[in-house]
Amino acid sequence: MGESSDSVEEDATKKEERDAAESPPPASPKVEPTHGSLFETSSSVPASPDVVSNTSSLVVDGLLFHRIGAQTSATSPPSLLHSSLNCTLHTSPPSSTPTIILDLVPGRGRAGDVYSDSTGLLAVKLIEPREDDVYNALYDSDACEAIRRYESRLQEAIREVAAYQKLQACRFVPAFYGCFERVDEDSYRNLMLVMERVAGNHIAEEDLPKLINMIEYAVRAVHRYGVLHGDVRPANILLAQYKIVLVDFGRSRLDPDASQAEMETSRVRYLQRWAIKM
Repeated sequence: MGESSDSVEEDATKKEERDAAESPPPASPKVEPTHGSLFETSSSVPASPDVVSNTSSLVVDGLLFHRIGAQTSATSPPSLLHSSLNCTLHTSPPSSTPTIILDLVPGRGRAGDVYSDSTGLLAVKLIEPREDDVYNALYDSDACEAIRRYESRLQEAIREVAAYQKLQACRFVPAFYGCFERVDEDSYRNLMLVMERVAGNHIAEEDLPKLINMIEYAVRAVHRYGVLHGDVRPANILLAQYKIVLVDFGRSRLDPDASQAEMETSRVRYLQRWAIKM
């Protein structure tokens, strides 16, 4: 009777060992990248403002982006939707390629989502297809309408790049480190703008009256560099260490005439009157 009991216990032990060997190991807790990782980046160089300014490519959450040349980024390419990149989607980058790990999402703009990086030094705006860029038979007149929406967002991003390039010496805008692109799995062009992350907050509407002179001064400074912002409103104005910083130049215009510049300045003054009436 004792031998039979020992045999049963031995069989049960062997079964447990066999089941443990066949079962997958428990998943280790980790933070998944925002966009599915294609490359191993553990040996890559962490990105810093100086590194980003001088690199020709970046790995962002495992996805490889290439810098767009100044001439391409400042003017519309023959095709906004499809990249002119002569590269393969799954080409592995060298281990020395700088790496950005996306962290928080400070905001969602018309053109793209704006992320912070893991160091807190960079702001990264990604322009890639969204759910509303997919054809919807209920709302879209034809299949090309969704494509036109995405092309419009790409155009805004290209316009913003051109503005930042003219404003590199202006202290009232974030430092701009470059524009990069990739081709996604559907052969669509994705853009990425990398700039300084401003340590500030959007101004509150009730603070507009006491800050209006500073805002007007910043807007006029941008005009002197040959750029019309095109969308001056509280959501696009930051207050950082007692300084006004203008962001989101997606509706900007280059080389405005005097009347266009004065009209935008007048709109800034209207913001003050509007805030006082509230």
